Amino acid sequence: LNTAHQTAEFPKSIILHSIPSKKKLLTSTVINKDLYQTYGLKHGFELLQLDRN
Repeated sequence: LNTAHQTAEFPKSIILHSIPSKKKLLTSTVINKDLYQTYGLKHGFELLQLDRN
């Protein structure tokens, strides 16, 4: 999935949708490593896949 159009914030709908699913982040939710480390890891999300960008 192309996430280039997204800004520095995770789409809240995707985050809320991910919470019941054992807090797993899909590629579509993660824009880059820095964003995951500052947001996803901070909020206890488990990383499944990460874009290679």
